[in-house]
Order: sequence, then C-alpha cells, then structure tokens
Amino acid sequence: MAEETKTKQAKPIPVKLILQSSKSAVYEWVIKGVVKRGILPVDKVIDGKIDQELMEAAAPYGIPWADMPIKTFTGEQFQDAMYKADLWTDEQVRKNAQKVIGVLQELYRLHLGSISEFAAKYQKQ
Repeated sequence: MAEETKTKQAKPIPVKLILQSSKSAVYEWVIKGVVKRGILPVDKVIDGKIDQELMEAAAPYGIPWADMPIKTFTGEQFQDAMYKADLWTDEQVRKNAQKVIGVLQELYRLHLGSISEFAAKYQKQ
C-alpha cells in the first residue's frame, strides 16, 4: 500500500485594507511581527483574509527602507563627536537631546536629503 502524502493547507492571513481602486487595493498584514504592505486584486481577498501564497506574490508597496545603506561608526568616533558637540556628561545629554540627535545624524549621515534621495529611486515613473 502506497503511503499517502497530505499537503498542509496554509492558514489564510488576515489583511487590512489601506487604499482601494476598482480592481486592486493596497493591503497591510503582519507576519512574525513584521508589517508589510502589498497590492492585491480585490476579488482575491475573502472575509478580510488572503491565501499566503497569493500574499507572497503581491506587488510590493512602499520604499524598501531595509535596503538603505547606513554608515557604521566606532565607539571612538561617537565619543569624539559627542565631545565636539560639548556633550560630556549625563546632565548635558539630557538637557540637549537635539544635539545628541544631531551627532547621530552626522555619524550615520542620515539627513532628510539622503533619505529623500534614496526614496526617489523608488518613486513611480
């Protein structure tokens, strides 16, 4: 007697409607604590849920921020930048939160301009 193999049916994933046009919509879902959005045909979403296989094939929505290159720095570089910003003590840090943010922005080289430049690569043509 041949052994039967049972295919395990994937559990439908709950989705939240974000934006809808006539035939497609942007949906949001959470998988293992990670929020995702994708574009899916509206007729494939049943009772606010979508088949996992179809969800994985959804056209991505949003900028892939995880792909943004972020510069790394050493503890020594951080210390030097903090001292140059006249941030030597806990009290100075607590009183000058904006200075600390400025130090981090400079070290990471993350400014609105660099973030916008990265995002512009993914802007619809």
